Amino acid sequence: MKDQNPQPLIHQANDPRFLHLRSLQKPQGRSRTGLYLIEGIRHVARAVEERAPIQSLFLSPPVLANPFGQKLARKLRQRGIPTIQIAPQLYRDLSLAAEPQGLGAVVRQRWESGRVWPWKLLDNRAWSGEKYLR
Repeated sequence: MKDQNPQPLIHQANDPRFLHLRSLQKPQGRSRTGLYLIEGIRHVARAVEERAPIQSLFLSPPVLANPFGQKLARKLRQRGIPTIQIAPQLYRDLSLAAEPQGLGAVVRQRWESGRVWPWKLLDNRAWSGEKYLR
């Protein structure tokens, strides 16, 4: 995946940016910051659809092979969303997915009607990813 504004790839697990992502996997990190991680192309696209407050993207260019995912990441970067690029092994270490897709986001928690916003993201409603890229 070619990036118009290439960022250096994070290769070290002790890099503060990677440690920040890792901290959001724990309840204490999410509670302290008000942020959480989502991963996978579909979840990032749904966050865009729901107008979630995306704070940043994290991706691994060698892992992000899906053309729709590449286009989605490119469009979000063009909209000014900061992007962190991480080495494939670090991405796989961070990911909980059996087959990581190479794209994730850091999202600010948003409470609605007594529920935390991520529950909306995880439901199984049908969606059409192409409308997110217009």
